[in-house]
Amino acid sequence: MTQITSPFRLPGVYFLPAHRIGTQQLPPLDVVAFVGFAERGPLHLPVLIEDMDSFEAIFGGDFALAKEMDSPGITSTDSLPNDISASHVTNAKGRTVYANLPQTVGAFFANGGRRCYIVRVCGKKSTETRIQLQGMTAIEPDGSTRPMDVYVSASSPGRWSSSLRLSTRLDTKELPSHKFYLNNTHQITWESSNQPRVIQSGDLLRLTMNDGEQWLFPVTSIIEKPTKFTLQAETVWRIQTPVATSLPDIFEADLTIPQSFLRVEPDNTPFSVPTLSRIERLRFDLLLINDTKKYRITIRDLAFNSPHSRFWGEAILLESSPLGRRSSVEGTFPQTSLSNALVNAEKNPSLRAAELFRKLQSLERIDISPKSVETSLLNGLLSGLLAPLENDNQLIFLPMEMSSKYSDPVAANPEDIGKDDLDRLDAGLFLDKFLVPEPHNISSAAAKSLMAAATDQYYVQNKRLYGLHSLAFIDEVALISIPDANHRGWL
Repeated sequence: MTQITSPFRLPGVYFLPAHRIGTQQLPPLDVVAFVGFAERGPLHLPVLIEDMDSFEAIFGGDFALAKEMDSPGITSTDSLPNDISASHVTNAKGRTVYANLPQTVGAFFANGGRRCYIVRVCGKKSTETRIQLQGMTAIEPDGSTRPMDVYVSASSPGRWSSSLRLSTRLDTKELPSHKFYLNNTHQITWESSNQPRVIQSGDLLRLTMNDGEQWLFPVTSIIEKPTKFTLQAETVWRIQTPVATSLPDIFEADLTIPQSFLRVEPDNTPFSVPTLSRIERLRFDLLLINDTKKYRITIRDLAFNSPHSRFWGEAILLESSPLGRRSSVEGTFPQTSLSNALVNAEKNPSLRAAELFRKLQSLERIDISPKSVETSLLNGLLSGLLAPLENDNQLIFLPMEMSSKYSDPVAANPEDIGKDDLDRLDAGLFLDKFLVPEPHNISSAAAKSLMAAATDQYYVQNKRLYGLHSLAFIDEVALISIPDANHRGWL
């Protein structure tokens, strides 16, 4: 792409791209960038694609945009099928109009293309689908609020995720109780020398006392010694059995946690600590069903809380990815490793992938070197179907009525289904509106000032560019194709 720099008069340090050495030879012209509409995938992020399988894993397949009208005056959108991306004027007898991007990329590879960049664009009001995670609740560490419902978001905006269903199953592993004893309400000594990884920070333990009382003990830290481990919890929760009679109003007003869980107050007096009769490690399995694509993905052995290496809020990103999974006769995708490079790249690739995903969701500029660890993680995380949990708080996640059998699959509520915001075809969808506020009124001499503004926005303000302008500083891109710009238009 053409690089134009402008003098900056403000004081400061700027990290600008290196100047190119002039040459009389033509640059390579075989690397193309495609900008258009896709069923799913990241927005305004140039993604390097080298085969059609990778494109379909990240950006999906055919994407219906609108239906043509056979007769005038029909404006009802009540009967719009689920596979249509937005509320458009429709007629059941009209021809369905699909995005041109998938078939254009397919033709590129079918005719010998080897390398291209894909930029997906959508409307500004596009949203992701949210699905409630059954059998789980979230509580503030200090117990100041009532338990909250837990939701999982789709990895990218659009109606593509309206067909996703989630189901959970509690996985219980009983541990030898004679190896554990309570030092106090928030500390357990564990005598173990042969299986130190059975319990990790972030694991959840269910303690049963001799009197039948049950506690939930989220392990927040572990102190290791030669033959003993000290398990510590910042908060411990007592499981309350619901009672038939209601409590007085004055008593209910003082409770911050409903009857299901009550916080155990710290008590360091050894004689007042109850005796353990049973101890279990609690984890869970998550079943992801896609009704449209007819496949299932099972994510096993998930931990409830961070900083566990199997923390569900981070592991669901990479492990909901179709890449690295082989289709079976039953139409399911068994659990397999994405690749040896992915596993060996980081001690905890799920955590690194979740961090990178959150960075991609921000407005900040992101540069990914072709030889960096992020590149090996990129296609895996971009093809994931579920987004990692937002890390803006330190909630404690606990099972609430989660069964040892899979729950009935749950879909998103109608108000939580994502949108593509493509109700209207407009040239601004393909452009950065900060750089081009008026797409239909651009002067012929605007190229130099536009590139100067793009350089300032990208390198000085450290902000990402949108639409086709996101390709401005990718040197190897020689051609840009916008296959969805030639649609007839719709309202």
